[in-house]
Amino acid sequence: AACTVRLAVAKALKVQGKRYVQKKDKEGIDDEEFASATLAANAVIAALRQDSSWEVVRRACAQALAALRSASNSQHTSVLVGALEDKDADVHVAALEVFCELAAEDGNTDPAEDIASFLKQAVIASDPRPAGAALRCLGRMCAFKHHQVVEQCFTHSDVEVRRWAIWCAGCLSTCRPDDELHALVATIADVMSDDISGVVRKAAVLCLCKLGAPGHALAERVASTLRTDVDEFVRAEAAEALGDMGEEGQGQHAALEAALSSDASRHVRIAAANALAGFGEAAAQ
Repeated sequence: AACTVRLAVAKALKVQGKRYVQKKDKEGIDDEEFASATLAANAVIAALRQDSSWEVVRRACAQALAALRSASNSQHTSVLVGALEDKDADVHVAALEVFCELAAEDGNTDPAEDIASFLKQAVIASDPRPAGAALRCLGRMCAFKHHQVVEQCFTHSDVEVRRWAIWCAGCLSTCRPDDELHALVATIADVMSDDISGVVRKAAVLCLCKLGAPGHALAERVASTLRTDVDEFVRAEAAEALGDMGEEGQGQHAALEAALSSDASRHVRIAAANALAGFGEAAAQ
């Protein structure tokens, strides 16, 4: 019963935090309201550090801290890093989701080193969800210094980990010079052709497009995927990617025309039509 009460309190504090942030953004807040939110944040931090009876309470506290972070900026990073040492995977995922929000909203990249270290351990754990969450964080943070630990996840046994690793690598590539990307491009192209999961192959197609000139140079490989992949959504992604690859994509117009006229999937035909239309608009301009 006591655990249930603590869980209810944590959830209530999360709601209070959301209301606090909304009012702060729209109307502003007075000193008393800020003091109240700060006390709530401190209570959540204490529970996240100390509650040992029930994992769900700590998970709820991590989520509540996200809502109350405006009143706890001085402490949230160290507390959430500490949560990565928790024994429960749900707490790890909750803390990492908060890091993702912080990175998206205020560009906070301070904990990237800690998250990369956590990822090295998470990839050998039985529950793959924390590893996927860590990869999402590193991608949001554009933590390009940690690209090697990300690329080691390309061969992970879990589909979602591989998918998020590919996505993350694409995000990190935007901060790396082209001359560092050629080996990555070759690896991603092999994943696009060989991975057993259509979800991962689709992510690889999108990643090649993100890799800029080095990735666009393999437009012919993308066209081959458009012609031969058994998954219609992978083929549709390939058609869209060719439409975004500029001159290299235009050089594969025959593959797009063939997909438009004969592919069995309407998703692929629509994507091919859009790509070809884009080429026409570019030529007109």
